[in-house]
Amino acid sequence: MSDDWSSRAMQTLKYAMAMKRNMQKKNITRAKAKCPYCDGYWHGRLAGPKQHLHMGCDGNCGAMMME
Repeated sequence: MSDDWSSRAMQTLKYAMAMKRNMQKKNITRAKAKCPYCDGYWHGRLAGPKQHLHMGCDGNCGAMMME
């Protein structure tokens, strides 16, 4: 595993967890935010009783995460 890939993964995780905290604070289950990597938007959804985050970018960077 390259260091560049792992640092990007950790940065994506950090941004996604901030998105989740903001969504929980506002008591919403769906949100979108500007992607830090490209011109697209992250679309996030909190799913299930444990509110797991499902997130993906609609731009060309391909960032995605599922908690």
